[in-house]
Amino acid sequence: MTAHARLSPSASKIWMSCPGQPRLSEGVENRSSSYAEEGTAAHEVGAAAFVQKQDAAEYVGRRTSNGWVVTAEMAEAVQVYLDAIRAEVQDGDDTDIEQRLKYSDDLWGTADFVRYRPSTGELLVADYKHGAGVPVEVENNPQALIYGLMKAKHLANRGISTVTLMIVQPRCQHHDGPIRRWSFDGVELLDFEDKVLDAIAATKKADAPLNPGDHCRWCPAKAICPALKAQALETAKQDFAPGIAYDPKELAAALDRIPLLESWIKATREFAYEEAVAGRTPAGFKLVEKRATRKWRDEAQAAEALELVLKADEIYEPRSLLSPAKIEKLLGKRGKDQISGLTIAESSGLTLVHESDKRPAATPRASGAEDFGAA
Repeated sequence: MTAHARLSPSASKIWMSCPGQPRLSEGVENRSSSYAEEGTAAHEVGAAAFVQKQDAAEYVGRRTSNGWVVTAEMAEAVQVYLDAIRAEVQDGDDTDIEQRLKYSDDLWGTADFVRYRPSTGELLVADYKHGAGVPVEVENNPQALIYGLMKAKHLANRGISTVTLMIVQPRCQHHDGPIRRWSFDGVELLDFEDKVLDAIAATKKADAPLNPGDHCRWCPAKAICPALKAQALETAKQDFAPGIAYDPKELAAALDRIPLLESWIKATREFAYEEAVAGRTPAGFKLVEKRATRKWRDEAQAAEALELVLKADEIYEPRSLLSPAKIEKLLGKRGKDQISGLTIAESSGLTLVHESDKRPAATPRASGAEDFGAA
């Protein structure tokens, strides 16, 4: 096998929604981020601790194979994953962690954790998400479903009665909690397999279409995608402002596209910057030094000199109490219980979100402009 599959389970939401994406992405470097590197390190800790029958805390301070130093925060999150998968194992079960599975020459990948119970035919596929930014849904999750499909193929003629998908995401808030499960009849994997085969075939067509959508957020080729660019330009032509007549449906559609377009703009800027750093500066642009910010050459020396001409309360900032979130982190696992009576939760205002958001609708205040902000 090569280092990367042409179609990977982790990118399945992209290529199953946008058949032209794999061809567009050929030759495009998929740069790793610090978040991805941290996730890789967390998975390594989870696998090692599971195999060695240890707790994740025993790895704090150690350096993983990608150079990441394991922190207490990482270990605490990984322990949630370890506890979740260990609770699923009984005597006689077949378990594999970080197992390489293959469906075809195009489609293969590594499943975080799979458990098969020969006595009942139950298959469990667990996927650990270390990321704290975007909550991942478990129901009909294409990545986990593909791992289930590949594991079923790996099991050959051993019967599968039910399949349970489990997403463990301890660092990102979700209304269903950090551990989400979804179960279905094993026969339904056959229906899903038909969808996978159709999607694979679609990616191989010379005229495979590019279909922009929320899946573009994770696409390495979004900065050069002509379909996404066309959608951005089309949206930019629309003008919404007080006093201008508009179609409410068009406004709703534009709002739906904003996160996607913001992602495209960010990716385009990053791509252009990397090109400039590599010596291929786009016409009409140039690299310059960022605005310089003054700082003390030596804080101790500066403080000693300033104390001769100013009072201490004039040159030092007063102490301030850390936020509840930071204090909770310092206190550890029982921190939330220890400070529960000392905190209150106050909203900073209103924000506009899609109706699929789980929060209840709020009543607009007298001046909505004052409340406008990020979700």
